[in-house]
Amino acid sequence: MARAAHPSNQPRYVAVARRLQQEIAAGTHPVGALLPTETELCESFGVSRFTVREALRSLRELGLVTRRQGSGTQVIAADSQSTFSQSLASITDVLQYARDTYLELDDGARTTARGELARLLGCASGRTWLRFSGLRRSGVDGDPICLTDVYIDPDFGGIAPRIGTQSGAIYELIEEDYGIRFAEILQQMSAVVLSDGQAETLDAAPGSPALRIVRRYLGPAGKALEVTVSIHPADRYSYAMRIRRDSGDAAE
Repeated sequence: MARAAHPSNQPRYVAVARRLQQEIAAGTHPVGALLPTETELCESFGVSRFTVREALRSLRELGLVTRRQGSGTQVIAADSQSTFSQSLASITDVLQYARDTYLELDDGARTTARGELARLLGCASGRTWLRFSGLRRSGVDGDPICLTDVYIDPDFGGIAPRIGTQSGAIYELIEEDYGIRFAEILQQMSAVVLSDGQAETLDAAPGSPALRIVRRYLGPAGKALEVTVSIHPADRYSYAMRIRRDSGDAAE
């Protein structure tokens, strides 16, 4: 087993998980078989036990493997389940998520922010934004993960022709073309139900539960330069977050 290559901006466990996922899909580790032990995987990939455990956790979240107490990690599926599992802890993770999925957007149009939309975008009423709408898929021909509306500050409208023509996050285009570095993303999640139109586009049941995620990409002085609103059917998406105790917290 060759060591997993990993770009400098990609966590090691992601590279290991991807390699194992490829090997499972290729039949190197068939359904019903046990994966190599953690020690063997550490040696094969040249990584720590923590990295291997995080990679195996990712495979479990994809529904590819299960942990058998006392016997190891067993392959239970060759292809990932339709539910898309996302774990974000940094802006780098957001970028990786964008590269691992496919965003299919329309040509975009200008929209004037008033009322609730102005509050959502955190701008004065009457300000014009660029709006792009479409689907995010698990791959070019994959199942839809969510409906997405992307709002771009019009000062960065020069990136419009490039949106939808390459992989990666849209905020990356702003950084490349305008020399602005995003340092923070604010994320809000809420439970909603799918409208008839949303359900039809997503091939889901009208009125079924969904997760609404709003991300505000903040530039200098905390100003939102890009805002995305995504609607995920509940049975196709899960969100994982690791919470650690601060070093100064007292044990209970």
